[in-house]
Amino acid sequence: MRPFLLLALALSFPLSSVAKDAKPVAAESQFIDRSVVSYPKLLGGHALIESSYDPEHFAGGVGLKYQIANAPPGLMFNVFIYPLGDMPAEKAMKTAMDELRASFDYAQKQGLYSDVVVGEPVDFEAPLSPSTIIKDESGKKQDAPPPAPKPGNTKELDPRMRDALAELVAPDRTIGKKLPLSYTFHEAPNQSLAYVFYHQLFLIKFRITLPKADMEAADFDVRMDKAVRDLAPGMVVENFGDCGTMTIDVPDKGEADPGDTGAQLIREMARIQRLNCANSDGGKTKPGPGREQIVIEFPAGTWR
Repeated sequence: MRPFLLLALALSFPLSSVAKDAKPVAAESQFIDRSVVSYPKLLGGHALIESSYDPEHFAGGVGLKYQIANAPPGLMFNVFIYPLGDMPAEKAMKTAMDELRASFDYAQKQGLYSDVVVGEPVDFEAPLSPSTIIKDESGKKQDAPPPAPKPGNTKELDPRMRDALAELVAPDRTIGKKLPLSYTFHEAPNQSLAYVFYHQLFLIKFRITLPKADMEAADFDVRMDKAVRDLAPGMVVENFGDCGTMTIDVPDKGEADPGDTGAQLIREMARIQRLNCANSDGGKTKPGPGREQIVIEFPAGTWR
């Protein structure tokens, strides 16, 4: 079963218990003990204005504000990066869309917004960051994932291993969702866009708002698409905990099936690469040049 954030009930996510065959890394270890969220100070001409994080409300994750290159001064460009846990991407996208609609409905009922119009979500493709904490055989952290193995003549491989190898080649792009919105705030009509991506066990959400008088809608749409695609690959989440432990099922009696065991091993490597996890007490290094980071420490019992 998939582990979820225990506090996710407040965000309308169902809770799930997790049965784990593997022993935890340490007595206090859980699915994620620590996550390191890092982000660029300047990328594609877009400059970081401020970052925020409240350890008392870690489920809310990290908030970022950027100044977009050549944008009107009234543009609000926010990025929210917060933990979800392991779930199907489709479910993460639906949850995010439902949450956005609910927030605008609430704001309108409270009289904060008026003339609220929520459009239909559409698929939105963007590049995202690759795995950054794949380890080599010595157990040392690598700055980038190793290349996928090249087995040569794959026809000689067990079909199960051949299929599993395809999962080890991590895609460098993903399909998220884009949601157009508009509303009136303080008698000023605003145009807004929301973009959401599920990546490395976190939701990455872009919220962008600008008065309609400051830019034509078509220009706003095109320019914000580009800004999101510029910045999305710079958002990196490294996770440390049991999520980085590989679990292989072997028979209690008799010899293990090499093809099955090999396929399981490859799929576990692919999972760890996709989730960007390591089962070490890591995440305490400084950010790279031109980057900042925030460390989220999850109290014991957070994940179920």
